[in-house]
Amino acid sequence: MNLFAMMETSGSAMQAERMRAEVVAANMANAETTRTATGGAYHRQHVVFAANAGDPAFMNSFNAASGTPASGSSASGSLAAASLPEFPAPLLPLNLNGTGPAAPGVRIAAVIEDSSPPLKRYDPGHPDAGPDGYVSYPDINPSQRWWT
Repeated sequence: MNLFAMMETSGSAMQAERMRAEVVAANMANAETTRTATGGAYHRQHVVFAANAGDPAFMNSFNAASGTPASGSSASGSLAAASLPEFPAPLLPLNLNGTGPAAPGVRIAAVIEDSSPPLKRYDPGHPDAGPDGYVSYPDINPSQRWWT
């Protein structure tokens, strides 16, 4: 794997984590929002990650290095499990000359809205209180939701 492919892979992960941090920040900012443009309380959002397809040659190389048979193709002679040195796989020499297969990265598959019902709090003086005096608040607990 080349150096630039490793940078692209870690860059895609950092970009995905940045998006998750932005969604968490939006959830925290709206933890007390009782009325949105669509009506009703704010619903927290979740980020769904997915793996990029990447270069199939990378997976074949990985499988060959770990001794797992590659599906649908044979490993090249230089990466065959029998020709690997005796040191552990993390110490295998890397191809840093800009050629070679790229590792897959991560991407944001979707940002979905949580379907949990809002929390009801009794506050008859609140402008968004229903006829029974209860106000619908988002189901966001900042002490729990920051890390999930």
